[in-house]
Amino acid sequence: MAESSQFSRLIHGWTQIDDGKGATREFDDFVSSNDFLVVDCNGIEFIDARSMVWNVAFGHNQPSISAAVAAQMNRLTSVPTLDGQATATARCLAERLTGLTGMSRVYLSLSGSAANEVAITIARDYQTAIGIPERRVIVSLKLGYHGQSIGTLPLAGFSGLQMPGAPESLDYALVPNCYCYRCPVGQAREICNIECADSAIARIEALRPDRVAALIIEPIQGSVGHPPPVEWFKRLADYLKKHGILLIVDEVANGFARLGNNFAFEAFRIQPDVLTLSKAITNGALPMAATLTTAEVTNVLIEAGWTPSFGSTQDGNPVCAAAALATLDILEAEDWASRAQYLGKRLDKMLRREIGNHPNVGEIRGMGLFRAVELVQNRATRSAFKKTEALAKELKDRRLLVRCDGGIIIIAPPLSTPHEVIDEIAFRVGAALRSTSGS
Repeated sequence: MAESSQFSRLIHGWTQIDDGKGATREFDDFVSSNDFLVVDCNGIEFIDARSMVWNVAFGHNQPSISAAVAAQMNRLTSVPTLDGQATATARCLAERLTGLTGMSRVYLSLSGSAANEVAITIARDYQTAIGIPERRVIVSLKLGYHGQSIGTLPLAGFSGLQMPGAPESLDYALVPNCYCYRCPVGQAREICNIECADSAIARIEALRPDRVAALIIEPIQGSVGHPPPVEWFKRLADYLKKHGILLIVDEVANGFARLGNNFAFEAFRIQPDVLTLSKAITNGALPMAATLTTAEVTNVLIEAGWTPSFGSTQDGNPVCAAAALATLDILEAEDWASRAQYLGKRLDKMLRREIGNHPNVGEIRGMGLFRAVELVQNRATRSAFKKTEALAKELKDRRLLVRCDGGIIIIAPPLSTPHEVIDEIAFRVGAALRSTSGS
């Protein structure tokens, strides 16, 4: 059957493709943006309370980033960090990132998925370099997410995203996460002894630690927005160090002041062996990602005469690197971490005032300017909320962009958002929920 010309030729990610038989599906064509606002083709302004995909950390349309990109475009646009080639821009970015994080070396790619694939390769190559090549298993957490490439999507810890058979074929394994509202070991946070950490360790023991190369974690999982206690991280990190298993910290969504520290590993007092960054690294202006290693990991690879088995056409692209450098200038120019703490506490307070007593609100949680509202059908049983799709539409109708999926609203506006707009976000969430639920 021939396709009708009325349908868009553009395929949208995570969106069912239109079969051409029903009514034309409406998509949001955004045409401009400024700070915390995005404007559609009809001139309607939306509050961007999700920072697009958590990447526009410092507000839309930063002039200094545009200027840096334009200047680099006029000098040099495409030299990848391959085959002995480099640019001063990419080298400078590597220096800045290592200085800010305390890490040793950096590989520059173009997406969080790519950065995590590089991290996996480095972890396995490290184990080979120290004489344990059979250590190949990469462990991730249930309800985790580390990208959508063939090499990272199987790490996803929820069934809707996993590829059947892939975790085993790629030497991946899942362990219990820390999710206090729905505790994986059935304990109440007030009386538990962080037993979910022990459960994760027991699973690694069952896999045999001498087969495990690394554990990859998001400091706060984007799927649920729950910040684990510091002790959970410490217990896992101590176990990994004892057994020579590397810790990969995936800060693709959590980094760059979002959680109230410049980097999330600082907030939870852990030291990654490998760190991955993306999203806010260019404030969403251009694709860029980074995989960073500690001196300990780097020195082992150097001693082994390591040659990376990865590299793509645009890795280390100087224009993207220029955008990242300009973004780091913004990061270092102000105390964004303190601002994230202040705005996050204000948002938490306003959400509790607006919806804290609503019968469909199970929990309000988060850290810094990364907040989650978990909705339930029944507070006593914590049964799944049944009106997520209707709520998502209601939120959009109220000109508010948030992530609303699986009964969980994730709210993560740009760190530049004024406090009165933070209040307005809470008001609109409350109005949308009351309208959807009828209470």
